[in-house]
Amino acid sequence: MLFKSQNRPMDSGTKFCSKTHIFGVLTILLTLIFFAPEIFLPIAASAQGNSPERSAPPPFDLPYRLCWSFPAEQVNAEHIASDNGGIIYISNFTGGLTAVNIRSGEKIWQTDLGGTIISNLIPDGETKNLYVVTKIKYTVNSEETKNGKENSKNRQNYSVKLWSLNSAAGLINWQIIVADGAAAADDEEKGLNANDKGYLFVNGQNLILSLSGGKLLSVNTTSSNINWTETIGNKLSAVPKLSNNNIYTIGSFNNIFEISAATGKTVRKLRLNSPYTAIYIGDGNRLILGNKKGEVAAQYVQSAKRIWKLRTGGEISSIVNSPRGLVITSYDNFIYLVSPLNGKIIWKKRMEGRSAGDPLVIDDAVVVTTVGTSRVSILDLSDGKLFNTISLAEENYFNGPAYSMKGIIIFPTLKGIFGFSQILNLCS
Repeated sequence: MLFKSQNRPMDSGTKFCSKTHIFGVLTILLTLIFFAPEIFLPIAASAQGNSPERSAPPPFDLPYRLCWSFPAEQVNAEHIASDNGGIIYISNFTGGLTAVNIRSGEKIWQTDLGGTIISNLIPDGETKNLYVVTKIKYTVNSEETKNGKENSKNRQNYSVKLWSLNSAAGLINWQIIVADGAAAADDEEKGLNANDKGYLFVNGQNLILSLSGGKLLSVNTTSSNINWTETIGNKLSAVPKLSNNNIYTIGSFNNIFEISAATGKTVRKLRLNSPYTAIYIGDGNRLILGNKKGEVAAQYVQSAKRIWKLRTGGEISSIVNSPRGLVITSYDNFIYLVSPLNGKIIWKKRMEGRSAGDPLVIDDAVVVTTVGTSRVSILDLSDGKLFNTISLAEENYFNGPAYSMKGIIIFPTLKGIFGFSQILNLCS
């Protein structure tokens, strides 16, 4: 009798209320699933036995430890590179190059090229060579006639050299002079005073060198023969880029040049409306440009038609690609993540100071060093929130961008080069 009474049939009124109640609950659930699906994502993940996916791999949460430090006086923070085979190359301001073991921080070899290193370092894994550009000042004695009298006068000249070294031993393969002449005392934008920076690119069997004074050339990496030489007639205002076998340079007169890396000929020249300081080449048909006014704009290469534009609070210092969008730094002390499709700001975060070079993107995190501070911020690339920090002693500070090599993050600092890692067995 007990079981019969509990399973007795419901009357018609009870059936009607039950159906109405079920219909209402289903309607609410369907509405929530359609308009707010994120509510159910954690539930679905939990049902599968997994927590919601993190925006960066778990190691980014772990504390970093100092693996090694390499004391170096006058380290040139702009010119550090790795062959991705266990060697890091460090330059200084007096023409010195040092190869260091990336695991232990021990010196492998050291050489002195003389003068000043003015280019990025290019280790070529295929040829086992290391390429670099130096600028050397020397004095020549010249005779000149003035008021009918011959006078002897010392004159300052500059010589720019391109070097090829054996990357394993530091021995010189070849060296060539790529620019030579008198310095212009009255105008630093003339003569070789303007060539204070060089930008190297490997393009197949050739090296492309772009000098900040506006000269470009292509050199065969094996024979050191010069393939072509061109001059755009403008001092560069931004770091050039190589993309799709073309070089993109921005001149000081607001011109952007697209130059063939194969022939050195100008493919096209576009006139910009303001001085631009940063450039990124998108999908082959898009340019992303940042200027001194704090504006970032995207435009098509061929038609120069603008796609989108946004404004920040200061001069744009860098534009870096990432899996989540464009990472942009500005002199307003903010770092931005921007959609490359429509220019919308996904997130922005105020930093302690100006970014010390390009931010370093590792998987789904971004490492940002700021000028004159002793702390590095590691941000979640998905939302800009602070993931982790790396700190130095108070009397030391970072003075250049971070580099990631084989699980170790390398930082140039006031007192030398420091290597940090979360994986203990990487540090020998």
